[in-house]
Amino acid sequence: MSSTPTPTPALPALYLCPLNNSFAPKCIPLAGGTRVPLGRACGAPHTAPTRANGRFPGGVLSRAHAEVWAQDGAVFVRDVQSQNGTYVNGARLAAERATSPPAVLRTGDELVLGFDIFDADGVRKLHHRVAARVVCAFTADEARAAELAAFVPGALGGEGGAGVMAAL
Repeated sequence: MSSTPTPTPALPALYLCPLNNSFAPKCIPLAGGTRVPLGRACGAPHTAPTRANGRFPGGVLSRAHAEVWAQDGAVFVRDVQSQNGTYVNGARLAAERATSPPAVLRTGDELVLGFDIFDADGVRKLHHRVAARVVCAFTADEARAAELAAFVPGALGGEGGAGVMAAL
């Protein structure tokens, strides 16, 4: 592990901690009320997945799948007409190809983009959904706890991100 401290991200920030190894942990800055698109990487350099953007590998996401933003001390997500859906704690936000109303994201929530797609026999996964535990960081202390949860194996601890909740 590197001894160089991780710089504190611009706050607020949304941490997405993978639940199914479909992507690397992310810390998406949400400063200034900017709406950040979540979607599939599509080969163009500006859509390559990075730690700080909402781009993901895989075939179950639309290029413009959902968007996230911070406003009035809360983090929001909405589906922007995706085909395979955006889910918060198992609830689909909108019908296929419909725009959803904003939904509040809270630390410990499960955010899922798309769904698993299997081969014709229903045995082998061809494409993995993006499944993440959410950490919303508005303070430096919350960001430090989120860094621990996102980048230290097992730090999330328990159902619902109990380790993160305890650290906050």
